[in-house]
Amino acid sequence: MLATALYLLASANAAEPEPTPRNTLDVTGVGEVYVAPDEAVLTLGVRAEADTAGGAFDAAATEMQAIQTALTGGAAPLVPAERIRTSQLSLQPRYSYNEKTGPKLIGYEASSILEIRVDDPLDTGAVIDAAVGAGANEVVGVNWKIEDEAAVRQEALDAAVADARSNAEQVANQLGVTIVEPARVSIRTQDSGPGPMYLERAEAMDADVAGMPVSAGEQIYRAQVDVTFVIAGEGAASEPGASEPAEPET
Repeated sequence: MLATALYLLASANAAEPEPTPRNTLDVTGVGEVYVAPDEAVLTLGVRAEADTAGGAFDAAATEMQAIQTALTGGAAPLVPAERIRTSQLSLQPRYSYNEKTGPKLIGYEASSILEIRVDDPLDTGAVIDAAVGAGANEVVGVNWKIEDEAAVRQEALDAAVADARSNAEQVANQLGVTIVEPARVSIRTQDSGPGPMYLERAEAMDADVAGMPVSAGEQIYRAQVDVTFVIAGEGAASEPGASEPAEPET
């Protein structure tokens, strides 16, 4: 019975989390990096209506061909052909509704949407203007990209760690203690900035207006670290036995 009781007591103690030492200092560090996007992804296309399915599809195809030619044709194309892909293609019936007669088929609607990757964000407005001028009547939006996001996130995290260390050292100096080592670290990151920008349908815009202004702004990458540092010195005195486990009774 005594052996069983000792085993159960040892198991219970092993399951308990290790206590946090009393001689610690909790600090928070924040790092922010502001980066201008170096790539834009446009989503735009055409939507056409006709009495027949084939008519609607052919009309959309003709307009889409004109758009791609406007973007990729000529000696100095605005966008390389490999940077354009079809992201959506649809054909669906159109109905009118009447309370007495119910739905009535009145035609068909076809749409084709392109995803266009623009290497230089400064060319975004020119690409939109060229597409709308060639027949695009569906401009869904712009999504700004950073090519090397991993490096930017790492830079923000490094800044957050340095900020945490600086805060800890400043407090430790005021308290007359010494930073020994980190005991616990938690990391939080957050990206914000222009992100996707959604535009109204192009058919609601005046295609004769030259130069659609499009601004990329800056993307903000934030990192936060919460660090618990072990400290030592007269100002870090703790209760007896708080930092070290008590010796077992014999």
